[in-house]
Amino acid sequence: MKLAASILTVGAIVASLGLALRAGIGPFVLAGVRVASPIGLETVFGCAFVALLFIKPAAKLAATKFAVPLAAALVLIALVYAPNLNDPFLSDDYILAAHATHDPSQLAALFHTPGGDGSFRPLGYVYFGLLRLFFGANSLAWHLVALTLHLANCALLYFIVKRLWNRAEIAVAAALLFGLHGSRPETVVWSAGNFDVLACIFAFAATLCALRRSLVGACAFTALALLSKESAYSTPLLILGLAYAAGRTRELLRPILGSFAVAAVMFVWRWTMFHGPGGYIDPATGQAQVLSFHFGSALKALLLRVWALMLFPVNWEAFTSSIWIAIAIGVAAWALLSAPSPARRISVALLATTVATLMPAYHLALIGPDLNGSRILYLPATAFCILCAHLVHSRRATATAMVLASIIMLRVNLNAWHEDAVLADQVCTGLTTQPPVHDRKGIVFFANGYAECRQLKGK
Repeated sequence: MKLAASILTVGAIVASLGLALRAGIGPFVLAGVRVASPIGLETVFGCAFVALLFIKPAAKLAATKFAVPLAAALVLIALVYAPNLNDPFLSDDYILAAHATHDPSQLAALFHTPGGDGSFRPLGYVYFGLLRLFFGANSLAWHLVALTLHLANCALLYFIVKRLWNRAEIAVAAALLFGLHGSRPETVVWSAGNFDVLACIFAFAATLCALRRSLVGACAFTALALLSKESAYSTPLLILGLAYAAGRTRELLRPILGSFAVAAVMFVWRWTMFHGPGGYIDPATGQAQVLSFHFGSALKALLLRVWALMLFPVNWEAFTSSIWIAIAIGVAAWALLSAPSPARRISVALLATTVATLMPAYHLALIGPDLNGSRILYLPATAFCILCAHLVHSRRATATAMVLASIIMLRVNLNAWHEDAVLADQVCTGLTTQPPVHDRKGIVFFANGYAECRQLKGK
């Protein structure tokens, strides 16, 4: 009975997500399957709902006690992103769509060959190779996969928080705030930013394994995260910080130490391949940017700027004066200032974890008002969103206000990405004479990929 209830619940969730997609972008085609009428999806949801009514109540309750609030949160997040799913590619997306490989020998070589741009992300390139293999240059499919991974991260965060504090209302608030944070467009909407989404899903899986005291699982998923993107070197710090916030450090010590050990071994491996830390090169010094340490800039980024970016993630270059954004900022400020503070241990631990998980990218963290480079905030926002969930969860009106404010700020940023993608597509196809500039309003335009765009468009 429990298995049947779980299958029916999952089916209902999938159907509701499909309906959200159909409502947001209209009829669509994915992997050769056309979804035109919403009736089929409605029927799946309706049949699952009716069937659940006749399953043993205890089994139904066990399957749905977490599924209903989580499904509602995921549907809301999907609806907010849905208008951007049909957006064309941008910049590096065209390079990936044109050249990402799915040849097994070339993919195998990625695991022992350093990237020419200073990166080592073999699993990330496997991901893009698979996207190209199954979907070609179909931007809708690429965006839909990215959104699915983002929703999976929200769901994993729900289970992490639920396991740490056993409070469903805190867990759903954390999932919503994480999914709707305004810094997300650069990782969810821009396909080339999906490295961070992929690394995060493995980092969260490692965290869940650690919470279940699985040393092997924590180590394995930490390794997968590190093979996806360099930002995942903060995975052990995330696990440690969340465990300390919940007062469970001692009982989870083995998987925490295991995760740190994996990160250390892989860092040595990386150093050996690159003969240094790798990463972007500082043109002024000729060495890796991560070694070009500027004490004042680092402190400003990690101790001051980070809170501005976390609290008000708005692309100020993306819009003129707007009453909606003014309302959103006011509501967010009111919600956070009026909410009762959680235990000091939780506050200190989660604030420290936010800063600690940003440290691997400290040299890129001095992000300006246009949010350019905000993809590095994807994983560090985790602890901060959990802290905000602790702040607002006990007051439904305050929590609702915070979520609405997040939606407004996110939509302002998403609208800018939509306009940028449409204009870039027009430039590529020759429908407008605007030159293929590097970026617009802090959003990538044709920093790269113009030639690949023309090739894919047959120009």
